[in-house]
Amino acid sequence: MTPWIDEQLAALRREDFASAATAHRRAAAIPTSPSKWRLRLGRAIVRLGTWISEQSDPLA
Repeated sequence: MTPWIDEQLAALRREDFASAATAHRRAAAIPTSPSKWRLRLGRAIVRLGTWISEQSDPLA
């Protein structure tokens, strides 16, 4: 390829990497605190798992 095409391709690659980095930074800045329903669901799942683990094994 000609040097001009190589330069253009390199510039396009740099733009792609820059936009991907910007999107990653934006996504990382979003707070990840769970909402109330997610907390309640998580607690219910933990309680259910605890209850199941405390049950006797019917096959034993």
